[in-house]
Amino acid sequence: MIAMRKIPIKLDEIQPQEVAVYVESTDHAHEVLPVTVTVEGKTLPAARYTNEHGRTAIYVAGKLPPCKLRKGSTLTCFLVEGDPRDWYVACYYPQVKARRQVAPNPEFSARQPFGYSFILMPWDIEGESIDHYAPRTYKRVPVTVNLL
Repeated sequence: MIAMRKIPIKLDEIQPQEVAVYVESTDHAHEVLPVTVTVEGKTLPAARYTNEHGRTAIYVAGKLPPCKLRKGSTLTCFLVEGDPRDWYVACYYPQVKARRQVAPNPEFSARQPFGYSFILMPWDIEGESIDHYAPRTYKRVPVTVNLL
């Protein structure tokens, strides 16, 4: 287990290797690699891994991108450079109220050592885009994932 930092954490001091070590310490991650994720001009430390169901995921240490906090953000997905699939925010911490993420609760620092975080996963329904049955087309935001 990595040494836990006290919340609040300066998000710009977190290293991708630190994120990878944390993700590896969980019981559901395999093939963990440190990466950076760049979305809307902001680069965040992250770890790409395979979960216990054999699905690819990216754990990102940092706040949700602004595009996920705007009105209508439920109709937003991501396009990872070099990957034809749509990607979506599968979960995030802490919660969002009035289009802002609330401050992380220090009581949860053992499970959320970086304070803010979210997980990206690919939409992997064969032959269907994420918005296939949606009433409107999703906005697709480009994302770059760099392996370190």
